[in-house]
Amino acid sequence: MRALLLAPLAVAVVAAGGVALTSSLGRATYAPALINAAGTCLIATALAGLPLFLTRRSTQYAVAQAALGATMIHLFVIIGAAAVMLLLGRLSQPFLYWLIPLYFATLIPICVAAIRAVRQAPPEPSPTPRA
Repeated sequence: MRALLLAPLAVAVVAAGGVALTSSLGRATYAPALINAAGTCLIATALAGLPLFLTRRSTQYAVAQAALGATMIHLFVIIGAAAVMLLLGRLSQPFLYWLIPLYFATLIPICVAAIRAVRQAPPEPSPTPRA
């Protein structure tokens, strides 16, 4: 679960790199779109950590299913936010351009946390044979 604390750092690194790159090319950085995309990705990461947190004392099978659910929640929250922005008429290309790298930057800590959680979980007990 500590790996999820790296998500804000990953967002900051990607945002700083993107701002530096766009500024060096003489392009606009679109700060409001960057802030909206970063907030969306951080909220999605926090919600994705919830299944991993709830199954922290379960077996590997349950934690693996929670890990799959965590990545799905992360994806669907971000897609849902983009859909809401589209329906409100506020979806812009800069928002999507910022959202894509920030999605992958926050997906990495979720996957690291999920892998660690599955490895640390106790294995499923083997069934006892019936005589």
